[in-house]
Amino acid sequence: MDQPTRSKCCWECKKIVYQSGQPDYSDVTPGYPAELYCAANVWVVDLDSYSESEDSFREKILTARNCELFEDFEAERGPV
Repeated sequence: MDQPTRSKCCWECKKIVYQSGQPDYSDVTPGYPAELYCAANVWVVDLDSYSESEDSFREKILTARNCELFEDFEAERGPV
């Protein structure tokens, strides 16, 4: 049975970077904000400003559909 073709998404690319951030510990030990971006500099989501709309976020994540820099992480790891 043939498997259905699925749409590519940036979550499936080796180049997506997510860092959860850390809260401030004190005045002298500041934390850092969460980050979500493409390591190939195709897009970045500003998680700190709360200005990213749902549509804008969706558009960025679906950039993989036509991205020549897309590298499927499942190609090496295999499906889960």
